[in-house]
Amino acid sequence: MRLAEDAAIRRMDFGKECDEYMKKFTERRTGMTKLERELIVKRYTSIEEPNEAGISESTKD
Repeated sequence: MRLAEDAAIRRMDFGKECDEYMKKFTERRTGMTKLERELIVKRYTSIEEPNEAGISESTKD
């Protein structure tokens, strides 16, 4: 029974983490230019590799 409880707790925690991430992303997105938003959408919704989509990899660490 403990295994099922642990799984349920992890699932709830993951859901909270996703909600927090999306909230932060939405807040930061409002300060972006239209081009910046388009590049992010293209980068993360494209099935192509980043360089093939016309977007280079970040060089910042």
